[in-house]
Amino acid sequence: MYMDNRSQNEADEMGFPSADYHFPSDGSSFTGTLIFKKWSKYKSLICYFDTDNGEKLKLCAWFCGDDSRTYRPKKSDVNMKEVKLNTRWDITYFITKNEKTMWITANQIQ
Repeated sequence: MYMDNRSQNEADEMGFPSADYHFPSDGSSFTGTLIFKKWSKYKSLICYFDTDNGEKLKLCAWFCGDDSRTYRPKKSDVNMKEVKLNTRWDITYFITKNEKTMWITANQIQ
């Protein structure tokens, strides 16, 4: 299907429907399949998920400049840059008072 870690131009050329995906606006968790990843222009990796309840959601994994030098949710050790597409995940997130989505954890489902 789609390959890992693409740029916006590559995503557009491939015909990936990124406009169909949105950031969560409510709730605090979902379970879904990681189907695409692309780089943002703001030092993050945008991860696209098809959720088990039919939603199309995206979340940003931000660069952690500590010794790990990874792209991960706030309270996870998983480097989303390295994970494979078409894997299943249990995701938690938080909606801030400014209505921004903060990705908290990602746990792979075997």
